Amino acid sequence: ISLFGATDHVFWRPWTENIIQFWAGNYQKMPTRHELDRNKKYLSVIPAEDVIAATEKLLPEDAPSADRNAQL
Repeated sequence: ISLFGATDHVFWRPWTENIIQFWAGNYQKMPTRHELDRNKKYLSVIPAEDVIAATEKLLPEDAPSADRNAQL
């Protein structure tokens, strides 16, 4: 799973074909390179629900679920 903000997602994408790719430009119009605001968090327009759904699609059904309260 790869996420891209205002970056060139076609040029920088992983080389594998087995990916799910999210680009912020699919959710909101992206500025041109010269209009980019380096303080803006372009990734934040990608809904977390979409990324979670992608992980559920790629992970095997019998994979152990993560304990959200576990210590890292």
